[in-house]
Amino acid sequence: MPSYTLRPMRITWEIDPNVSGYADADNAQAASEVLTHMILDAYADAALLTRTHVMLNIAAPLAERINRQGAAAVAQGNEWTDEAGGVRVRLTP
Repeated sequence: MPSYTLRPMRITWEIDPNVSGYADADNAQAASEVLTHMILDAYADAALLTRTHVMLNIAAPLAERINRQGAAAVAQGNEWTDEAGGVRVRLTP
């Protein structure tokens, strides 16, 4: 695991206009886990097929990009933003 993925960061998300928030995370993996948890919570009442789609096409790609591009940007002291399937995420140092 690259050392830049181990830096603390704040993750801010907006899943839809009514589901948004932020958390402070110890590292990129923790930030991606928080986001995945929040996305799955937002879709808790959805059908299994919908939850599977959300996990495969939104949560997993965002988590991967958080651990790569996002963590690298935060390590350089920069803010990083991304979006997938209407879910917006921002990382800040």
